Amino acid sequence: MSDASPAPSPEQDDFIAILSAVMETERGRWFLAEFARRNRHAETERVLGAIARLEAVLVPAPLAATPPGRPEPAMVQPVPPSPDANPPMSAIDALSVDARLRMFR
Repeated sequence: MSDASPAPSPEQDDFIAILSAVMETERGRWFLAEFARRNRHAETERVLGAIARLEAVLVPAPLAATPPGRPEPAMVQPVPPSPDANPPMSAIDALSVDARLRMFR
């Protein structure tokens, strides 16, 4: 097997020749840098547009207005927990190991 890379295609030869000619002058180097900058800007705009379209699909629509007479969700006060919901630690300490395990099943 040969380690030599395959011969460049005619299109690649033309590209290399044109690139070399353009890179020889200051104005040519400026042109290529400006072209790359503008191309990146256009690509960035396309990506940002795609992201905006995805967000529009993925972000849920705002909730409908609350009907009159019903409190806003942020205004609803939480119900305090029942004293029986969380037994005091002394009551848990008095339980057997099996009874403690049954609490979590």
